[in-house]
Amino acid sequence: MDDAFGPIKKRLEVCANELKKKFEPWMVAQRQKAEAEERARRKEADRQRREAEEAVRKAQAENNLAAKFEAEEKAKAAAEAEKLAKQRIDTNAKSATGSGRTIALRTVHEVEIVNINLLFMHYRDRPEVAELLHRLALADVRAKDVDHRKIPGIVINKKSRSQLDGKASEIPARQTD
Repeated sequence: MDDAFGPIKKRLEVCANELKKKFEPWMVAQRQKAEAEERARRKEADRQRREAEEAVRKAQAENNLAAKFEAEEKAKAAAEAEKLAKQRIDTNAKSATGSGRTIALRTVHEVEIVNINLLFMHYRDRPEVAELLHRLALADVRAKDVDHRKIPGIVINKKSRSQLDGKASEIPARQTD
């Protein structure tokens, strides 16, 4: 099955990746537009809430029933505006027919190392760092063109291993009961 459709699938993946690259600036603009609209809705909701609070205070101070009714209406409108402001605007690109896949703009965090020594000091106690350093040292020790005596902080232990059909196995130590 993969042999028959593999080349077609690869072509489709390449085309999809190219389309995503061209589609990304539009999606960024859509996200910025949606964020601006969300900020405007929050600002409007805050303004309506402040107006409603002021109307309630004024109505209570004047002991005016008509003003109290108007203040309650403003409070209801402010609550609706706050509810609307809390809703997020969907900026995902969807198929016009409703079928197919959705394209979403995702935020990806990337790291650039500016001071490797500080970074190492931060992560030095992690076991993954020790494993990485062990792998690097082992590769250098096994390489023929590297002088392993110049690698600081390691001790080289030599072990004898038997080998059968290209597969090495460590000679097991003798167990005593």
